[in-house]
Amino acid sequence: MGERIAIQHIIHQFAIKGKISNSVPFGSGHIHDTYRLFNDSPTAPDYLLQRFNHHVFPNPFQVQANIARVSQHILRKLQQTGRPQPERYCLQIIPCKDGTLCYRDPQQQYWRLFVFIPDCHSIDLVDTPEQAYTGAFAFGQFLSQLHDFPPASLHIILPDFNNVKARLAQLHSALQSPNALPDRLQQTAALCEEALSLAPTFVEMQNVYETGHIPQRVTHNDTKFNNLLLNRQGQGQCVIDLDTVMPGMVHYDFGDGIRTATGTAPEDEADLALVAVDQAKLAAYTEGYLDATHHLLQPIELHYLPLAGPLMTYLTGIRFLTDFLLGDPYYKTNFETHNLVRAENQLAFAKMLLAQQGVVQTIIKKYQQ
Repeated sequence: MGERIAIQHIIHQFAIKGKISNSVPFGSGHIHDTYRLFNDSPTAPDYLLQRFNHHVFPNPFQVQANIARVSQHILRKLQQTGRPQPERYCLQIIPCKDGTLCYRDPQQQYWRLFVFIPDCHSIDLVDTPEQAYTGAFAFGQFLSQLHDFPPASLHIILPDFNNVKARLAQLHSALQSPNALPDRLQQTAALCEEALSLAPTFVEMQNVYETGHIPQRVTHNDTKFNNLLLNRQGQGQCVIDLDTVMPGMVHYDFGDGIRTATGTAPEDEADLALVAVDQAKLAAYTEGYLDATHHLLQPIELHYLPLAGPLMTYLTGIRFLTDFLLGDPYYKTNFETHNLVRAENQLAFAKMLLAQQGVVQTIIKKYQQ
């Protein structure tokens, strides 16, 4: 009862329409606590209430400011195209009654409120090339809709989040850290050596980006397939989970999509014989993304695009490996070697994707003719 009373108090802080009759936990997210709010008024929407994990995102007001600006920009684009009910195709933040974009309660917890988008669902695993194409096109549209938004005006929410050089520095630091577990250092010696031997392949692209040759864009930075809402027909409707929207390069978004949508097994599959690249899904994802973005991507971006999937998979692998060495302080684990299994999986998959760059290169050539 105490939490219900607390939630009712929280709800009262926001400029909602109608009257909320019920609230229930919603979704399976691992970062924030989410509740669906049911509205008694037939003319008012339902809402999604979230309690921020401010340990992961220490600046909730900056996160909300980024989301508000990006969403408003997308909404204006949708309105210009004359799309019916454009508000169903982008996130809508409900401000507090005092105009702020999130509420800090007396216990120093942060809360935010969104309009609930009805008749949509999300999926965790991509089963078919058609699904891969759908997700890629939606994430590509997101990049395209924001191509004229100034990326430098956004807050940097998580510095160096997708910077492979920074992640490698963290791995090196973990290997020298007094907090590294001796048995795990010994257990991973060969894997660490292999991971570090691959580093030059991926550092090059980050260096080119830092010199300004690869353009800076507004990127989502977490393009897992379940960060897309699908309508009843299975088509992409709204890109969600915009907490990590920041300046970046297109390869972060395209690459993470390839990482999560084109494999034959989940990222924690221990039997590497089951891990492979699904070439049909790889081709479909590439086609979907380029159908939405080929008109704005520059030649140098296209040149490095085949390396994007291997890059983001490698980066994820060394993050898992670093966490394992330090005793799993960041990622939730279900068993003792969970992060090691993840690291072995992702580093193996990165090498497989490196060997499949020709699939992406062939499709890129079609758009260059």
